[in-house]
Amino acid sequence: MKALSLWQPWATLLCAGIKIFETRSWQTRYRGPIALHATRLPVERALRETPLEKVLAMRRALAPVSFSQLPTGCILGVAELAGCLPVDEAFAAALPGDERYFGDFSPGRFAWVLQNVQMLPQPIPARGWQGLWNYAGALPLTEKKGG
Repeated sequence: MKALSLWQPWATLLCAGIKIFETRSWQTRYRGPIALHATRLPVERALRETPLEKVLAMRRALAPVSFSQLPTGCILGVAELAGCLPVDEAFAAALPGDERYFGDFSPGRFAWVLQNVQMLPQPIPARGWQGLWNYAGALPLTEKKGG
């Protein structure tokens, strides 16, 4: 299965269904199932250059869980990668709720559309990689939402 590594707290925000899009500087033609991996990078390092308003929005969204409680170095969830949209000013202006705080929606970037996002019952330890990579391990079966 294809996999994508994300820093925390963005990985948990996505797997918990709080974050809608994953933003990247590059686009992908891949569509299909994808495992969502939380890197081992300590949250404090990941947030080092993140504006305070974004950090506070993420803290509110994850409360009562603190950043230090977020799992790292593991597969957290699965989803269906359904699209990859170019970001422009109109796209960024139309983002719902606090979504603008959960990604880099600068013009020229890409918003990956993930559907049927599901958090795994237990994180699965795994080493991640940059870019899209292949995860060869087994994942527990998950129920489809809305079914």
